[in-house]
Amino acid sequence: PTPVITVTTPNGGNTYYVGGNYTIQWTYQFVSGSFVTIEYSTDNGSTWSTIIASTSIGSGGNGSYTWNNIPNTVSSQCLVRVSEVGNLSDNDVSNAVFSIVYPYVIVNSPNGGESWNGCTSQTISWSAYQYGTMTVKVEYSTDNGSTWTTLVSSTTASSYNWNPLPNTAT
Repeated sequence: PTPVITVTTPNGGNTYYVGGNYTIQWTYQFVSGSFVTIEYSTDNGSTWSTIIASTSIGSGGNGSYTWNNIPNTVSSQCLVRVSEVGNLSDNDVSNAVFSIVYPYVIVNSPNGGESWNGCTSQTISWSAYQYGTMTVKVEYSTDNGSTWTTLVSSTTASSYNWNPLPNTAT
């Protein structure tokens, strides 16, 4: 029988965040070796970088490897290749590209155009996109970003109840 390795994760459309940890998974049949090489490409397969030169192929036809600390190689053209050590022609590549992106935050409220009165209570909310828990700093500016005042120096929450707002017209 012909040896078959099939990458199952990432297999296209995935988003991996720089610094995150993700599991690469594959299946295999009729492979004679016990080890695989795992590589990634950020240019749709034109060049390859080694994630690990040799790791166990797995057991029972299934293998996995945790790719720790995704490198700072941001791209929307990423692929993973899993190859049998000693017989690199026995391999498989992700079916479609995935992305490696920087972690980021989107401010949900306020997001522009609001008018908040001084001495009231308002909720600032945001969405954090990254692997695991993101720690953020919450600041505000009354001069279009020239200077900033810290409300919270470090939080893992996704909102902050600002109470009371300063009674400063701006």
